[in-house]
Amino acid sequence: MTDEGYGRFGSYSRVELERFFYLDDEDRRLIAARRRDYNRLGFALQMVTVRHLGMFLADPLDVPAEVVAYVAEQLDIADPACVKSYVDREKTKLEHAWEIQREYGLVAFAEVEAELSAWIADQSWMTGDGPKAISDGAVAWLRERQALLPGITTLERLVGEGRKTADRRLSAQLTQRLPATAKTALRALLSSPVNGKVRISELERLRKGVFRPTSKGMVTAVARLSDLLGIGVDLDVTRVPPRRLIGLATYGLSSKAAQLRRLEPPEYRLAVLVATVKVLIGRATDDVLKLFDLLMVTDLYSKAERESKGEKLRRYPRVSRHAGKLAGAVKVLLEMTEVGPELSLEMIWDHIENAVTKSELRRAVAAINELVPVDDAELSGQRLEELAGRLATVRTFLPPMMRVVEFGASTEGAAVLAATKTLGELVTTKTKLSATWLDARKVDHDLIGGAWKRLVYRDGRPPETVDRAAYTLCLLEQFHRHLKQRNIFAPHSSRWRDPRAQLLSGVAWERTREVGMNALNLPTDPAALLADHAAAVDTAYRQVAARLDGDGPASVDEDGKLHLAALEAVPDPPSLTELRRRVERMLPEVDLPEMVLEVMSWVPGFTEAFVHASGNDARVADLGLSVAAVLCGHAMNVGFKPVTSPGVPALTRDRLHHVDQHYVRLETMSTANVALIEAQARVPLART
Repeated sequence: MTDEGYGRFGSYSRVELERFFYLDDEDRRLIAARRRDYNRLGFALQMVTVRHLGMFLADPLDVPAEVVAYVAEQLDIADPACVKSYVDREKTKLEHAWEIQREYGLVAFAEVEAELSAWIADQSWMTGDGPKAISDGAVAWLRERQALLPGITTLERLVGEGRKTADRRLSAQLTQRLPATAKTALRALLSSPVNGKVRISELERLRKGVFRPTSKGMVTAVARLSDLLGIGVDLDVTRVPPRRLIGLATYGLSSKAAQLRRLEPPEYRLAVLVATVKVLIGRATDDVLKLFDLLMVTDLYSKAERESKGEKLRRYPRVSRHAGKLAGAVKVLLEMTEVGPELSLEMIWDHIENAVTKSELRRAVAAINELVPVDDAELSGQRLEELAGRLATVRTFLPPMMRVVEFGASTEGAAVLAATKTLGELVTTKTKLSATWLDARKVDHDLIGGAWKRLVYRDGRPPETVDRAAYTLCLLEQFHRHLKQRNIFAPHSSRWRDPRAQLLSGVAWERTREVGMNALNLPTDPAALLADHAAAVDTAYRQVAARLDGDGPASVDEDGKLHLAALEAVPDPPSLTELRRRVERMLPEVDLPEMVLEVMSWVPGFTEAFVHASGNDARVADLGLSVAAVLCGHAMNVGFKPVTSPGVPALTRDRLHHVDQHYVRLETMSTANVALIEAQARVPLART
């Protein structure tokens, strides 16, 4: 089709004529009630018009000539021009339209207008789509309900009113509860104070979000977020659809201050600024946490890892030398124990001292204890020690970050978040302690574990203190891990927010529960369904486990774990090869269409699965034959020409195009496939 629009026909090829304007048996029955050719043809044109366009035309003859000719050809009307007499009597076309509407169950637009208006308003509010998208959705909504389409001006009016209502609602949601101080601060964003030689508005300054991944860049990013939060747009916008908020903010994020100052009415300009600031707060929070993540990974973890590897290399000669002496002593001990378990300790020591003296062993043990502490296995603590030495990197941005960014936490991350907030205050609070130590009474000792203990509780520290650098980095490492896992989150962020925040709960969930469960075909209470699935899985697992033996490729151990051995290819025995050859010779040569038709005769449910797109029963005779031809044409990828038979009504090309358009769909083929599977399951050989 080309050049087709709302309430207008396009130009059509022969295939498209056969697909969209074919008259089935039910159509012909209704048309046959007219006696004169022009009435039959006019009635048929109104029928295909409302089916194709969704409406009746004011002039029923405003139809392309090729459509008139094709419909007349199906009705064996030699002179299509006779249809001009159809409009001689004005009431005829109205009576025919009422009859078609009644026979095909079409709903008058007036009956659904109020419901459609509400749908348009909801769609405009939820999506913020433009008029074309809303109009297309409204047309699809009407066609699904078998409702007649209105005139284009009526539809445009409804869409325009719905979008205006949604826009007014959006402005009200964003501005009605806004404090006066926030309104003043928002208007000030569009002013342009002198900044050196360049006049730049405050909004343009806050829109810039490019920062270097350094401590200084982190401080700048936090300051930008603090400025945005200081505007005072502390509104709950959870009721505003995210798409609407982002759509409104897009204009504020991309336009110059002068353009925004000219926006009218003032309420709309204010709503744009509110949406812009809310989106900027989310982006600024993302920037802060992204920089924090980069600093932890690249500036702290990576550098500490490199430094620790260098220290390990420096330690290696001393560790290797002393470990060699200890290994020699242990080797002698093991050999002597195996040779003579009854040997005395003095005799064993004599043999050991032949390899290494006691004084050398004492020095080796002392050196190993110093270089590799007991709770610092494999020198892993060296990385933490290097990490603790990088306090200067985080000391500048940690307090403002914890003060400005709003964080939340799940149960798993609550303790770490609380301790980190306290730490942010401790870092900036002046005390009598030197800069090296923290008051041990104000730290969370439960969060200090592993190799961090040796560093936090460093030897020689003053009483009731812990090492400031080690505790800070110990806590930040856990904070970063929980942030990555979203056990700690930032509600204002779009990337680092709580993943559960978008889940419906409470009243919102109760409103949509029934609709959602029905759409998914699930029960309201999942307990019974889950219990059935669990029982089925358990039964199947036990049946499989009972059939397995120790000699097979699969086995189940005492813990219930399934183990699969590698399968080896088994060559086909000569008897199987001979059986295949004999079976192939016994199978008759049957054309694919004949096989499909024979299966259809065995399984009536297969043909019954192909229902008309309108949901009605078959409206053509010999539907099974047409379906078989369409399926074969698709399966063999040969088109419809090889499976057409001009002398057979069910195998004409226009009939096949019509069946392909209205009967053969994904849902009907899925239903038909179920019927075949159920029939296959009833075959004795398949059961065996």
